[in-house]
Amino acid sequence: MVADVFSTEPLPAASALWEHPRVTVTPHNAAVTQPEDVATAFAANLARFEKGGVDALDGVFSWNDGY
Repeated sequence: MVADVFSTEPLPAASALWEHPRVTVTPHNAAVTQPEDVATAFAANLARFEKGGVDALDGVFSWNDGY
């Protein structure tokens, strides 16, 4: 499981989730987003995908880079 949002934020230092072997805790990085921006970003990524497949997508998480 990968999680970046919790019922208590920030995640308390004493939380067992920090050490759980099947959980990866990532930072919750939010941005101001308008609904119309999401549709535009999706459409742009869809066009990238149609031209070049998954490797052409923008904003893909990299396990090697950690973001």
